[in-house]
Amino acid sequence: MELKLNLSSVSDNLVMKKLKKVNALTFNENEYKEMFNNLVQINLIKGKYELSTWEIFDELQDMFVEFSFDMGGNNSLQNYLKWYVLLRLQANKQTMTVYNEKQNIKKCILDNDGLKNSLKLEIFLHEEYMKSKNNGGNIASDLKQFLKFIKIKNKDELISICEKFPQKKYLNRSLPKLQDVLKFDEIINDYFRYYGIESTFRYLPIMLWWLITNIIPQRPTEFLLLKKDCLFHDQIDDKNKYFITIYRIKNDNNEESIEIDKTSYNIINNLINKITTHFNNDSPYLFTVDFYYYNRPQKHKRRKSNHRLNRRDFYSILDDFYHEVVSGLYQVNEIEKVKFGDTRHFAIINMCLQGFNMLSVANMAGHQSIYTQNEYFSHAKHFATSYVCIMAQKKLGYSFTKNFSGGLVGWKRYMYDIGKTISYEELDFEEIVGQIDYGICTELKKEFPMNCIGDCRFCNKYYFKPTISEFEEGMEWLINGSNQMKFKIENAIDFMKDIVTNSINNNNRAAQNLLQTTSRNLVSYMDLKAIVDAKILESDKNHEF
Repeated sequence: MELKLNLSSVSDNLVMKKLKKVNALTFNENEYKEMFNNLVQINLIKGKYELSTWEIFDELQDMFVEFSFDMGGNNSLQNYLKWYVLLRLQANKQTMTVYNEKQNIKKCILDNDGLKNSLKLEIFLHEEYMKSKNNGGNIASDLKQFLKFIKIKNKDELISICEKFPQKKYLNRSLPKLQDVLKFDEIINDYFRYYGIESTFRYLPIMLWWLITNIIPQRPTEFLLLKKDCLFHDQIDDKNKYFITIYRIKNDNNEESIEIDKTSYNIINNLINKITTHFNNDSPYLFTVDFYYYNRPQKHKRRKSNHRLNRRDFYSILDDFYHEVVSGLYQVNEIEKVKFGDTRHFAIINMCLQGFNMLSVANMAGHQSIYTQNEYFSHAKHFATSYVCIMAQKKLGYSFTKNFSGGLVGWKRYMYDIGKTISYEELDFEEIVGQIDYGICTELKKEFPMNCIGDCRFCNKYYFKPTISEFEEGMEWLINGSNQMKFKIENAIDFMKDIVTNSINNNNRAAQNLLQTTSRNLVSYMDLKAIVDAKILESDKNHEF
């Protein structure tokens, strides 16, 4: 295994590190005990080195986790596993990551005669792999890494067995249906706008989650680590700039300040003031466990050991929100739930569609490789086409071009302009252009042709009303226009993916300009497809047989 070692601090922002390959015998027993005692000194571990159970603090859950090393009397493997855990912690691996690895390794040892029976191990791994390729692959991978660390007679044979069960790679995360996401978005926007602070206060973490993580692609735990003083503003080049400081759990736990717009800054600042006024405590964190208990019947007298919300607590609040607000107050049932981590992916998809270069997306998302974003373009294509379909169904006179900068969803997404269905009876034929192919141009004669776009299918001023004999031909004309825009939307997204995949330097000006131009074309195509699709959906109502 490899261990990251800090060599020296060159500056406050730069620490020199190197990777060193180590095994169980790289350090002696006393050195492992010293590592343990050092971790005790910084309150990361509770217990004694000799005991078979340690308690290790998990910063992400804000609580201690029990690690049991009991191997049924196999002291050699117990020591190996203790040393392995110590070195994984030294390498700055998250506590729960190390815990899950330890559990997988321990299961392999206990269920397979202390790793002495290779045939039994292969059967065991095969059964786990058949149950779940994801879980079985993880078990085999964790054991393989542990085997490379320890000294054991049949080591090479066991490693070969583990390699028969590779980890399953997920290229695309499964996201909820966009229609359900937009419905949830509408409810959040309405609920926090029109209901008082008394009823909405316990759900303020939901509001802030929806606002912040749909703009900034944060991981769930990074969001829960927000501090009360996360906001600040400064004057740079004679302009007021607004920032939020966030935590990056996969980047050596560094804090990072990201610029946000003034509107978001004011909304977040207002909510922070309400929270800190209501919960008078000394915690530096914004989301303390007080939110978990607020207006919640307490089943047990014993309070939770964590002082701030962890993921499990947040999910409890989110479940209550779905039950009490979505299903209860708004009577919306049979809706696919948005998961805590989904908004991070919505934010990345939004950035991809808006033409951000992949270096910017990688920085915002906390990815170490710019190519991690490539997989999001398949989601982006699905989201773009689905979004157009939903907007057409709602018959909204909606302009993506004007509003898309706020993203697909989120508290910052302002109310759209609702388009009015044209009423044939209200048309004044003396003032408008009047009858044209397959319908009516409702543009005023005095304004025509200054605003004419040339193709009536994509014009909001065009009223589709063909004669009975022209109906089939007219519908084919509309559908052809819709298919043209579908083709252009998909090509634009594919082209954007090609730009970021093939560009050697994703931060160069030419690539960035091309991305932004293609993004502008994309939202224009989305506009036009929504317009023509709304005409197709309205065709039966507009056409009188």
